[in-house]
Amino acid sequence: MFQQEKDGVYLVGGDRPLWNLQREPMNLFYANTDRSVWGQHFVDRWNLTRLEKDSCVLASTVRIEELNTDLAVQVAYTRKGDLVEKEVSFFQNNIPNLYVGFTQKVVPEKGGTLWSFDDAQQEDGCIFGKESRQAFPAAGFFWNDGSVLGVLMDTGVNNSWSRWCLRRTSGGNGVAVSCYDPVLMEAAGKQTELLLRAGQYFPVYDVAPDNVTENTARFLARKGYSYSLEFDCGDCPCSVSATWQDGEPGRMVWKEQGRQVLELPVCEENGIWEITWEKGKAACKGLFEKCPEYRPWHRLAQGDTRTYRYFFFVDQFEPSLRNLRKYSQLYLAQALGFSGSAGEKILYADFRMLNWLAEPEGEEPLCVPSIDYFEMYFRDVFWSVHGVEDPDLQLGIFRRIEKTMDARGWVDNIITPYYGSEEKTDNELNYLYVIWSYWNQKQLGVATDLEKVEKVVSLVLNRYDPKREGKIFVNNPQSLMDVMWQEKPCAFAVSQGYFCLTMKIAFALGIAGVDQAYLERVQEGYRSYYRIGSSGKKYLQTFPGNKLGERGEDLEIISCLDLEPEFLSLYLLGESILGEKIVRDTLDQIPVFCDCRMPIVSCIDGSFFTRERNPFNGGLYWEGGCYANGGSYLRPQCIALAVGKYHGWEKADALMKARMRAEFESDPDFPVSHEYLHALGNPQKNSDHKVFAWNVFVNEINRWIRREIDPEFQVGEEIV
Repeated sequence: MFQQEKDGVYLVGGDRPLWNLQREPMNLFYANTDRSVWGQHFVDRWNLTRLEKDSCVLASTVRIEELNTDLAVQVAYTRKGDLVEKEVSFFQNNIPNLYVGFTQKVVPEKGGTLWSFDDAQQEDGCIFGKESRQAFPAAGFFWNDGSVLGVLMDTGVNNSWSRWCLRRTSGGNGVAVSCYDPVLMEAAGKQTELLLRAGQYFPVYDVAPDNVTENTARFLARKGYSYSLEFDCGDCPCSVSATWQDGEPGRMVWKEQGRQVLELPVCEENGIWEITWEKGKAACKGLFEKCPEYRPWHRLAQGDTRTYRYFFFVDQFEPSLRNLRKYSQLYLAQALGFSGSAGEKILYADFRMLNWLAEPEGEEPLCVPSIDYFEMYFRDVFWSVHGVEDPDLQLGIFRRIEKTMDARGWVDNIITPYYGSEEKTDNELNYLYVIWSYWNQKQLGVATDLEKVEKVVSLVLNRYDPKREGKIFVNNPQSLMDVMWQEKPCAFAVSQGYFCLTMKIAFALGIAGVDQAYLERVQEGYRSYYRIGSSGKKYLQTFPGNKLGERGEDLEIISCLDLEPEFLSLYLLGESILGEKIVRDTLDQIPVFCDCRMPIVSCIDGSFFTRERNPFNGGLYWEGGCYANGGSYLRPQCIALAVGKYHGWEKADALMKARMRAEFESDPDFPVSHEYLHALGNPQKNSDHKVFAWNVFVNEINRWIRREIDPEFQVGEEIV
């Protein structure tokens, strides 16, 4: 609630006055379009314009004389249940474009100890932003009475922030030299204050070194500025030294080839940097100078309003790192308007924090798999955006992917900021484009571009089944198992399933070249992977003809991925391709570890691939139970179990509920969405990619089950 006193208006949490809203300082940054005028303005007191029990509105008008314009600033607080929403708004109508940004302190009235999502003691300055590796924007304060104050941020799509730490270049992946949103949450005041930042960047300039040879660079550095040198490293290890004036050189060693960036510290005075590297091992590609002062970059057009949202909660729980992470995610999902079980809320919150701007000053979002990625992958985003009920996001991402289509009808796998990407491989992406087009038509009422769909269908028909025999042969199982690339085209069950579903949709849309007789052949091709193994087990064989057995025979392989096309056919068309018997027999044979973990792929006897005998390409190998060698992936497993539930497989409910709990309870420190769990139960061997995006599709699976099969179905209730 909000309470007025003689010295101001207080936000009250429980019985505690949290802070004086009228004395909450804000530092405003502004600039005109050509950046010829820029500056800052400090607001330390606000005018109260509205006060009610559950809402409070404060305002200030800043006169920018040098630009002959007024900037109206409003800060509105609204209590929504056990959360308080803070909305910061800017408005101006005097100048065609004004660039804005701000910093505002969060300083609790009675102090407290600062925490953040990845650090219960919070020893680092930057909590969230380009300069931090923390996975989720959440911070707050501990109080002696056991209360915890949490501060959360709206998504990058809504608050116009990005998190690009890396970038793709022609010389390989490298550190991003741009400095947009370097800090979005920051510890200050000897860890007693929290700073919220928005719309800020450090200007970065491409400058020329004074003298560059094949293994040295020398340049004049300015006081207060820092510098980055970018190299193409062709031979590793490669040592490099950086010497300031005549001091002792600092040395480092690059152990990986490709783009490398040497970051130099801020210069305390004007002087000379001398850089030396091993001759013939690297080449200097650029020198970048970073301005030490924040500048604004969010554009506020004439007559428009720009708004930012933050959220606050006060709760009492054991202040462990696990609980800080758990409640931050739960409260953020609630703040963003999502309702569901605890597990579903975590999946939703994690995905939403991975929706960023495509590039600074751009309007289009990208949805990345986790903060460890800087590209948007078509396969990942296909599943993740369909896990949330957000038509604008689904269509926006679809249109971005559609723009990558070439004259043949081939779409790209990756969209990356700052650099062009062209990755057209024989995976399932062209199938997914057709499936997504139909999805838009059926669920959103958006007409399918039949010309584009017909082009894609023609492409995959002529590439994978030119003789129209109904069974396709490709170099990899067109799915997330694309690390199983083979030198020659082979038969894969999931590929046949995706091809079959694509033909079913083409037939439903009346695309030329797909008739009923051909459709029957491709459906039978999918069903033909059902077999009786050497031990009498009946199941869909993932990769027949693999010749990986001890005597060169077919090693019997099973995967829950093979049921993905069956699920999509049920979901989009309401039709089964495989039928009850094949589905139930296959699920009966998929191994289950730790009571609920199905491996993404394994041998039929539950064993994993060895280094000597595996289907992975390029010498790739992972130990059993990890990643492609049997890791337990939540989304694909829940898809397979949903198919089982549809077909009456009795174990489906218990396995879905147990696997959902395992996602958040198997690792005591990480109640988050993971890329995969270690199938054999070692939390230290779970994926490093945490706060992962595409598991949010499990929420849509649950909604589908409640719509079509079981109205009372629930998973992911209260988690420990």
